[in-house]
Amino acid sequence: MAQIQSPSHPPARPLKLRGGAWLFEPKVATINKGYQSVIRWSKGGRKSGKGAEEEEGEESVPRCSDASQDPQRVRGIERTNDDSTMSKASACREGYLEDAFLRRGLYQTRLCRRTALINRGYFVRMELVRGLISSFIDRTAELQLGSQVVVLGAGYDTSYLHFKERQRLDHVRWMEIDLPAVLRRKSDMLRQDPLACAHPELIRLDLGGEGTSLETSDLILVGGDLRELRELDEAVERTRFCSSHAPTLVLAECVLQYLEEEEVRRLLLWVRQRFPNAVLVSYDQTGPCDLFGQVMTSSLKRKEQALKAISSSP
Repeated sequence: MAQIQSPSHPPARPLKLRGGAWLFEPKVATINKGYQSVIRWSKGGRKSGKGAEEEEGEESVPRCSDASQDPQRVRGIERTNDDSTMSKASACREGYLEDAFLRRGLYQTRLCRRTALINRGYFVRMELVRGLISSFIDRTAELQLGSQVVVLGAGYDTSYLHFKERQRLDHVRWMEIDLPAVLRRKSDMLRQDPLACAHPELIRLDLGGEGTSLETSDLILVGGDLRELRELDEAVERTRFCSSHAPTLVLAECVLQYLEEEEVRRLLLWVRQRFPNAVLVSYDQTGPCDLFGQVMTSSLKRKEQALKAISSSP
C-alpha cells in the first residue's frame, strides 16, 4: 500500500487517453490514521447498440432505491456536514490551511476550536483532496479538454470557491449534489458573503422547487438523495449541465461511509453509467477494530452519524 509523503502530491500515473477512452489505473493511498483515499480511473467509453452492456459484462444500474426515509437518519447525515465544516474552519484559523471563505466563518453558525490532532487530520484530508482535483484540472487543461468535477454529498464544501478564486476553472464545469435543504442553506449563505459577492453569478444561485439551482456558467447545485437514484438521475438529466463523455472527476469525501453497503454499490454503478469517462476519488474511514477506530465509530454513533458499511467492508 503506497504511502503519500506530501498531501498535495499528484497521482503517480498521469491521465492518458487511448482511442477516446480513459485508462484504468487503480491506486490506494493510506493518508491518515483510520482513513483511506481510493483513486480509480474509469475504463470509460460507453458502447452502443443492443447487448452492449452484456458484452462488457457490466451490471445494469438500478433506477430506484428502497432507501428508508428515516428523518432521524437524515438529520444525522446533515450534522456530519456541520461538524466537518467547523473542523475545516478550525484548521484554517490555526494556520494549517489557507481558505479565506472558511477562515472568515462562511456557512457557520458558531465558531469551534478543535484539537491539534483533528486540525492536522483535516489538513491532510483537504490537501490531498484538493491536490488531486488540482492535478486533474491541470492534466485535462494540458490536453485541451473541457472537464467536469462532480461532488457527491458536497455539503458546505468550498473547493469550488477555492479554485474559482485562483482562476482555475476556465474549462471546468462543477456540479455539487446534496440534500435540497443543505444546498438551499448553502446558496442562501453564499448570497450573503462579501467574498462571494465578488462573483456576481453566485449571488443569483436560487434553488427552485425541483431542488435544482439556477446554474452559473460553471457551477450548478443539484438537490437529491444519493440513496434515491431514479430521482437523482432525473434531476441530473434535467439540468443538461454535464456531458456524459467529458473527462470527469467524481468526488465522494466522507460520504460513502454513511451509506449501507448495498446503497454504495448502487450509487457507484449509477456513477459508472452516468459518467463513463470518470475518475472516482473516495475518502472514507477504515479500520474500525483498532483503538482509534473504536473511539471514532462510537463517537459518531452517539451523534446519530453511524458508519453503515464499515463492518462489512473494514
